[in-house]
Amino acid sequence: HSHAGLLSYRFQAQINRIFPVEGSIAGGTTITIDGDGFLPGTTRLIVGSIDYTLSATITYTQIRFISEAVPLLYIDQLIPITILIGTEPAVC
Repeated sequence: HSHAGLLSYRFQAQINRIFPVEGSIAGGTTITIDGDGFLPGTTRLIVGSIDYTLSATITYTQIRFISEAVPLLYIDQLIPITILIGTEPAVC
């Protein structure tokens, strides 16, 4: 955007694909998130209410983690995935 004739840019990570989109309610599913702009050491990953930041493998273009058993209220529901780079959310 423009401000007083100057351009400013902001870093925006993006999510391109999440695979698989379904997994076992008992956990143990390896989930891969492809995209770009993920920064190891700065990226946080929260799936529903579970924080996977410390157990995920994070590179600039991919996040991989193994799901835990899910709370009963998540069964057959869409579960929000939050990826933060610093304080900025990644876009899907």
